[in-house]
Amino acid sequence: MAKHLGWRMVAVALTASLPLLSACSSDDKSKSEVPAPAVVPATAQPETVIAESYAETEATVQAIDRKTRTVTLRMADGRTETLQAPADADLTKVKKNDIVILGAFQRVSVQALPPGSAPLGVRREVATMKAEPGETPGRAAAERTVVVTEVAAVDAINNTVTLRNAGGEVKTLNVRNYENQQKLKTLKIGDLVQIEVIEAGGVQLKPKPKAQPTK
Repeated sequence: MAKHLGWRMVAVALTASLPLLSACSSDDKSKSEVPAPAVVPATAQPETVIAESYAETEATVQAIDRKTRTVTLRMADGRTETLQAPADADLTKVKKNDIVILGAFQRVSVQALPPGSAPLGVRREVATMKAEPGETPGRAAAERTVVVTEVAAVDAINNTVTLRNAGGEVKTLNVRNYENQQKLKTLKIGDLVQIEVIEAGGVQLKPKPKAQPTK
């Protein structure tokens, strides 16, 4: 399963389509006077961020079942969702009609690495955090998935790259992302291609407005 997940992530990152920038026109004389830019190896170039997004919405607590540790929320669009609360979540601080803030973040990036600088394969890291005592109740969780493959062949004319995974399986992919197409020209056999996906989600009780002091 991890093998197929790795290939899917690599394909999404390398073939993501971005709008092409129109080239500025200039005459032949000006072109001849401008020195050709130095070629920077793909492994010395920074990562390409394919996608990055954050979305936030509010929901209203409709019901709480402390025995089964489930919380039913009415979303902003009117639909309801029932969530399973973690074992260490303090549900005594959650009440019906409370407003909660839900947030979701995702980031996908690709980067070329020097040969042998990282092991091939798929690895995952998971982190969670929760509010400290006295803070507004809330918690967040994040998962970082990294896929590393090796370049087996490069066709910069047709914008394709053939990658080899940890199991020795090879796959040829079309590169449609403009920035990655430029990097493809400086990619070499034996270089590594690393895809990183970060997904995070959080939920927090919306702080209640402080009462205004009476005069």
